[in-house]
Amino acid sequence: MSISPVSGLQAASIIVDPTAGKGNYTTIAAAITAASSGQTILIKSGTYAENLSLKAGVNLSAFGSDGKNVPCHVIISGTATCTTAGTVATYSGINFTSTVTAAIVMSGSATGTIYLQNCTVSSTGVPSIIITAAGDARITLDNCNVITNHKIFEISGGGGISFYQCVVGSSTVASTSSSTGGIRISYTYWTGIFSLTNAFISADHSFFIITDSTIFTIGSSSTNTIDFCEIKSGTASAISVSTNLTISDSIIQSSNTNAITGAGTVVFSGLSFTGTSHTINTTTQTNKFFIPGAMNTVLPAGDYTILGSDMFVGATSSAARAITLPASPVAGQQHIVKDITGSAGTNNITVSGNGSNILGATSAATYVMNVNYGSTTFVYTGTVWAVI
Repeated sequence: MSISPVSGLQAASIIVDPTAGKGNYTTIAAAITAASSGQTILIKSGTYAENLSLKAGVNLSAFGSDGKNVPCHVIISGTATCTTAGTVATYSGINFTSTVTAAIVMSGSATGTIYLQNCTVSSTGVPSIIITAAGDARITLDNCNVITNHKIFEISGGGGISFYQCVVGSSTVASTSSSTGGIRISYTYWTGIFSLTNAFISADHSFFIITDSTIFTIGSSSTNTIDFCEIKSGTASAISVSTNLTISDSIIQSSNTNAITGAGTVVFSGLSFTGTSHTINTTTQTNKFFIPGAMNTVLPAGDYTILGSDMFVGATSSAARAITLPASPVAGQQHIVKDITGSAGTNNITVSGNGSNILGATSAATYVMNVNYGSTTFVYTGTVWAVI
C-alpha cells in the first residue's frame, strides 16, 4: 500500500511499517523495488520475514536511527543479497538474522561495498556473512555485533571484510577465506577462530579469545600484521603461520608448548607472553627490535636453544649444560645467560653460536662460561656474537 510521505520527513525517504496505513509500504522488498539510488528507506520497529535483493544506492535504516546509538528493534529474518557493482549503500540500526544460507550474502559480479552501522548480524547453523562475488566485494561493519554458532564469515570470491569497534562472537567453527581480499579488524572484541588460506589479516587494538583452539591460522603470502592486540587461546597455540606474520606490541596467553607455531616466518617486537608458554617455533623468527621490557625470562633445567624472544636465560641445572644461541639473529640482538646454581666452575656452561662465531678473548664457534654465578651478555654485531 502506498501513501504520502510522513509529515516532517524528507520527501526522498520511504517509510516501511508492518501495519498497513502507517507507512508507504508494509514490506521492505516492496520499498526497495520502488526506491531509486540516493533514497533512504526508513523501517519502523517490527520483524520482517523477507529475503531481500539489495539495490545500489538505496540505504536502509531503522526509523529514528542515527547509525550509532539506537538499538536494533528492526529485525530482518531472511537473507539480504547484494549482486550489484559500485558503492552499494549504508544499512543502519538493523538486526539481520538467518537460519538459512546466511544473513548477508554478496554474490555474482558484485564489486561494491556494503556499510553496516550499529547493526546486529546473527545466524544459527549457517555463516553470518558469505561473500562469493567474483569481484572485489567488501563488507564494512562499524559498531556492530555479529553473533553465530557457526562461521562469522565465509569468503570464497575476491572480496574482503572489515570490522571496526565491533563485538563478534562464534563457536570454534573457523571463519574461512580463500579469497585474496583482506580481513581488517580494529578496536574489536572477538571470540572465534580464523582459517585464512589466501586472505591477509590486518588486526590492531583488538582482543581475541577462544577456549583451547588456535585463533589465527595464516596462509596468505601477502603481508599479515597484528599490532597492539591481546590473544588468548587456552591450551592451543594462539597463532599458526605457514607464510608470514609481523606481530608487535601484543600480549599472547597460551599454555601450549608453542605459543606461535608453523612453518612460516614471524617478525616480532614488543611481545609479552602472560601464559606458561613463550615459545615461537616457526621455521624463521626475527626479532625486529630489542625491547628489554617486552622480552622473556626462561629458566631451563638442562640444555636449551635460545629463542629470539628470550632476553634472560638462567641455567638452573648443576650438571654441565649446553646453551645454543639463535640461528638467525639480527644486528643488535642480545641475550643474557647466567649460572643460577653457582656450579659453572665445576660443570661448565658451553654456549654455541649456532653457525656464527662468538667473539670473546678469541673468535670461536663456542664460548665456555666457567665462573660460579657468572653472567654473560651476547650481542650480535651483524657478523659475530660479541661477549660483554
